Amino acid sequence: MTPRSWRLENRLLVPTGLLAACALLVFGLSARVYGDLMSTQRAKSRTLEVLEQVALAERGVERDATSPPCALGVGSPLAPGEPSQELARLKKLVQDDDTQRRQIGDLEAAWAALRRDIGAPTAAACHGAPVTAAQAAALAVRVAERRDGAQRILQALRDAEQAKLAQRQAHADVAGDRMAVLLTVAAGATLLLGVIGLWRLRHAARQLSHSHDLLQQEAQRRNQSDQALQDAQARVARVLEAIPDGVITFDERGMIESCNSAAHAIFGCDAVRLLGQPVVDLIPEFDRLRRESTDATDDLAVTCRRIDAQRLDSSTFPLEITWRALSHGGRRLHLCVLRDLGEQHRVERMKRDFVSVVSHELRTPLTSIRGALALMADGTTGHLPEDAQAMVVMASRNCERLVELVNDILDLDKMQTGQLLIEPEVHDLVKLLRDTLRSTLGFARLYKVRLLMPRHEGPVWVSVDARRMVQVMGNLLSNAIKFSPEGSEVVVRLQVTTTQCTICVLDHGPGIPPEFRAHLFEPFTQADATDTRARDGSGLGLSITRSLVERMDGSIGFECPQGGGTIFRVGLPVTVAPPPRPDFAPTGFDDLRI
Repeated sequence: MTPRSWRLENRLLVPTGLLAACALLVFGLSARVYGDLMSTQRAKSRTLEVLEQVALAERGVERDATSPPCALGVGSPLAPGEPSQELARLKKLVQDDDTQRRQIGDLEAAWAALRRDIGAPTAAACHGAPVTAAQAAALAVRVAERRDGAQRILQALRDAEQAKLAQRQAHADVAGDRMAVLLTVAAGATLLLGVIGLWRLRHAARQLSHSHDLLQQEAQRRNQSDQALQDAQARVARVLEAIPDGVITFDERGMIESCNSAAHAIFGCDAVRLLGQPVVDLIPEFDRLRRESTDATDDLAVTCRRIDAQRLDSSTFPLEITWRALSHGGRRLHLCVLRDLGEQHRVERMKRDFVSVVSHELRTPLTSIRGALALMADGTTGHLPEDAQAMVVMASRNCERLVELVNDILDLDKMQTGQLLIEPEVHDLVKLLRDTLRSTLGFARLYKVRLLMPRHEGPVWVSVDARRMVQVMGNLLSNAIKFSPEGSEVVVRLQVTTTQCTICVLDHGPGIPPEFRAHLFEPFTQADATDTRARDGSGLGLSITRSLVERMDGSIGFECPQGGGTIFRVGLPVTVAPPPRPDFAPTGFDDLRI
């Protein structure tokens, strides 16, 4: 429907309703006027019939008044109250009018008296009494009076009915005029309604055609949507089949409803055997996992576990399961993503075997080589030429790097397997920092970098593993020294509150590239910039440092100020325990500058 036709239809809606209401009103009034007209016609017919009966009664009275006495029958005078045929009909017609009914009664009495007077001579003659002339004259006078009285009554009836006839004729004329007007109005309204109805019918036909076109378009869109849905379902099915991890769904009873090919391969069976199979036969810990998923209040809650699963041939294997409960169509379903960890465990065993080889087969010879090179460098084995002495020093330095690499790999493996022991004790953090600075002096001189630690009054007690804390600070200081330009300073500051202390290690190097900051604490990672690839290091130091700090209930982070440089911050909780050795004395290493 166009806006124009819609506005036109709205404009015609109210007039059409009013016109229809007027037409109904006109038809109602016409029916009422027609009823009044028919009632008037019936009353008019009754009045004409009354006038006709009055005329018949007048003729009967005149007839009786002028008839000879013998014509009435000897000995049969009209008894009082015995109406003639004309009176009986007239009485029936005026029975609803009290006045006319009384007049008919008077007429009946007068008529009966007239007939008695006329029949009196005949009765006397029957009894042998002759009628004298005087009696006949008196009788004629009475008969004339009786006749005149009856005619006056009949004339009154005629006048009343003629007046009614005139009134009803006038009412009938008015009703006829009204009827004509109403019929004209009704015909006009019907014509207008017919025109409007035809227009609306034509408009409805156009709307029906337009609706039919819309339905066809909607059906076409529905078909396209159904086809798109089928394509999407097929695409989802292909994606599920392409996922290398197993995907299964099962209902609240634990019966498997769907699965992909990877799930078949994981459990060593085909889809026919897996569908409808109780999941508890494959995942013995099903009930516990379902309780955890059911107790979760968040619909998006995901449970991830590593468990032992069972194939249909009863063999067990390690499995990583990611579990989530779903609501679909009023039903609660469970979605599981399965990953066979057998290959991963095999790789982990290979790694552990490699670390064991490094620990026992590589570390021992390196220790012997390092000792031999140290003896040669010190001149214990004899004086060496200058070139040979330089080569021995370089070899000793590289041997130290190999020993550090082996130690870092062993520490990382212990951390990942949970075998690294942390033995926290209450120590003075200020003393630990100063000891670390002393042990790093030689490394700083090698890179021509100065170390600075501002003076701090009094001890700061923390609960840490002293050896591991020195390792943490050694890693941070060695990184800061390696990336600092010659002649610059590496500053170590200590900030203390009532519950927390923060160690800040600041260098003036090039800073950390933005694209590398998110991976800074990952193992075996180093910045890719050319000036950083030239630095020594295995990429394990910061990863080990973060693990050690977190195992000692601390935190570590960094920031790169504008203008270059990096600040590493290590936060540790301050312990309230008393120092183990209250005879603490300053070491004289305040305001250290090298």
